[in-house]
Amino acid sequence: MSTESRKKLHDIYNVIQIIFIILSAVCIIISCMHLFLTGGDKPYSRQIISEYLKYVCIPIFITVALIIGGFILNIICPQDKAKSPADKYQKFKEAKISSKLITILRICVFAVSIGFITYGFFSGGALAVLTKAINICTECIGLG
Repeated sequence: MSTESRKKLHDIYNVIQIIFIILSAVCIIISCMHLFLTGGDKPYSRQIISEYLKYVCIPIFITVALIIGGFILNIICPQDKAKSPADKYQKFKEAKISSKLITILRICVFAVSIGFITYGFFSGGALAVLTKAINICTECIGLG
């Protein structure tokens, strides 16, 4: 197998792997949000959690299988290693990903994380976490 075809194979495999990792993360986030918003009196009961796990486990199992497949692919068909950090930088430059795009992506991820933290704070999440932490500490130490 030529070096160019190995590179294409690894690139395609990496894209598929990234898609399933993102899909797994989205499934987990959506399930957790739906569970939190519509859980009722006992949102964390075994029955409700098992219902949500059915939908979350499929992309997670596929992602784990892809990661294991990646190890096997690297054993069967290893990638050519870059000889120095300068070569790695050159490959990054050849990918034509501008630093502006990377900066914009970082800002977007930061904004989304701040949005989720703010939503959790104003929906009472901070109070729930504090209450649970107090209960756990007092039960473990035996103060209560």
